[in-house]
Amino acid sequence: MFRKFLCLSVFLLTAAALHGQAIPTALRGATLEAGGNFNIVRPDYGDQWMYGFGAVVDANARKWWGLEAEGDFNFLHGPSSTKEDTFGFGPRLLLVHERWTPYAKFLIGFGHISLPNPGHPGVTNLEYAFGGGADWRYKPKITIRVVDVEYQMWPNFSNSPDVNNPRGHGGALTPLKISVGVKYRFFQ
Repeated sequence: MFRKFLCLSVFLLTAAALHGQAIPTALRGATLEAGGNFNIVRPDYGDQWMYGFGAVVDANARKWWGLEAEGDFNFLHGPSSTKEDTFGFGPRLLLVHERWTPYAKFLIGFGHISLPNPGHPGVTNLEYAFGGGADWRYKPKITIRVVDVEYQMWPNFSNSPDVNNPRGHGGALTPLKISVGVKYRFFQ
């Protein structure tokens, strides 16, 4: 009888100890943030910078890595009414240090550019971006995106006669995007 009681006690104490460790360990460092950006973009189609807005969602699973989803709509001051929209998703590597979080990211998705050519609806392409930046936690629930820089590649952008790229690229666009913004943290 004593042996059964001892085994049951050890089992219950072990289960309680394991349960007490599992949830905090699983959630430590996990955050979900969503917010908006103001963008400055060199579309690599013409020589003019353009401006726009974007939305971003960051799911940071641990202290060192996470995922980012981003959508940008750049339509202000474009060369000859050019508009550029991009949507990407991918991993982020983080270096959390007190209130600062520098990061590097790789996004893959698609981009759409509306061209100034009459009767041309625009071009939609595979788009991938290498980038990085720094976030600053202003308050427990508010994060400021101090800077985010992306070098995008649109590898299948064609230099066919209906596209007529004024920069003379033969095959790929390489836009550069710089953005700043604010994010709200849902849980941590």
